[in-house]
Amino acid sequence: TLTVDPASLNVIANNATMTYGGAVPTFDPTVTDLVDGDTFSALGGMCSAQANDVLVTSATPAGTYPAAINCTGVDTANYTVTYTPGTLTVDPAILTVTPDDQTVQYSDLLQPLTASYSGFVLGQDQSVLNGALSCTTAADLSGSGQVLSKAGTYSIDCSGLSAENYQASYQPGTLTVMLEDTAARLSQNNPHSVRVDTSGSNKDKVPAMAFTARIAEVSDDSYGDISLATPVTLILSPVGGGSAISSTCTVIRLQPATSTSPGFEMVSCSVQEGTPIGIYEVALIVGGSYYQGSDTSVLTVYDPSAGGSNGAGTIIQPGTAYAADIAYSASYLKGGKRVQGKFLYVSRDADGNVVHILKGNVMSAMAISGATAKITGKATLDGVGNYSYIVTGIDNGTSGDQFGLQVMDSSGSPVSDLSFGLVDVDNGNIFVGN
Repeated sequence: TLTVDPASLNVIANNATMTYGGAVPTFDPTVTDLVDGDTFSALGGMCSAQANDVLVTSATPAGTYPAAINCTGVDTANYTVTYTPGTLTVDPAILTVTPDDQTVQYSDLLQPLTASYSGFVLGQDQSVLNGALSCTTAADLSGSGQVLSKAGTYSIDCSGLSAENYQASYQPGTLTVMLEDTAARLSQNNPHSVRVDTSGSNKDKVPAMAFTARIAEVSDDSYGDISLATPVTLILSPVGGGSAISSTCTVIRLQPATSTSPGFEMVSCSVQEGTPIGIYEVALIVGGSYYQGSDTSVLTVYDPSAGGSNGAGTIIQPGTAYAADIAYSASYLKGGKRVQGKFLYVSRDADGNVVHILKGNVMSAMAISGATAKITGKATLDGVGNYSYIVTGIDNGTSGDQFGLQVMDSSGSPVSDLSFGLVDVDNGNIFVGN
């Protein structure tokens, strides 16, 4: 008698890992002692997994399930089978929590910090989360949520959430703090037309000049520390090129903000004697890390003994509510056949915002008849070239000087809001003659 005993066969279910909400993996065993080319699947073997007596699916909760993976079904005609179960690990899904970026100006109120979510599975949403989202920023805040930090970028970080089947991955967000706006305004009483001294120790020199300005935070119901609006710089830039003259301004009056009104500061900017003769664009610039702002005016520095015409002051532009600063200087070169000089015209709306800047760098001709000067030239309008102009200046002495302007585009057509007849000049004067 021949007795053939079944072969011993060991089937060990391999441990497996999956992610909550993800695909269920294929469960495979490690099989030892197969003979005669037999395979586990050919013998009818198969493996499956159950967690808490429920077949594993993508919705199986996160956790570790010992002996959850089991293999069965091997034909036992020729084998004595020993099965060893495997462990199933269901990892939590990764939920990415990213703070929503924000941009705010210094001194403004920070909006509530929020976050966006990425990684929910199985149609789930924030309702599965436990706890409360808590987000903070590295920027300094007042008790009411007012941003006190200087302009720059600051991190936003969140925490506080949990869920049974998710692992929160918190990413940083960015808070961008921008410079707060100011209403910076040069005083109308500032110098607009300055002549060379004709006598005394400063004969033939341009005297020292002082400019004042008011700098106030723009009204937005959330006010900062206006003393941080520093440095304030005054720059005199010659029209047509040349070396600019810069002056750092000093605060002469400071009015802090209240809960209902913005603060402001008055500054004084000194320019030493000796400014060269010419037309200047006067720029006031608020710098630093907390505030920004600027204003523009014009200045004529002239020598009446040189002959020709000089003008500076302010006018009300006809047909509009615009105030405009004017400045020009024109004289004949030696021989009297050519004209040299510059022209600058800056108009602004009722709120003080600049509307037009007309810069004349080239003068073509000048005609003087009595107290009237007419000057022609080429100019740029708001940075665009190929415009022409005609300036009319009338020197009425003590009875009030007058100014007129015509501006034409490259085709010769008038620019309507910059073409008008004679108007009175305030805060300055027109000079015609020698």
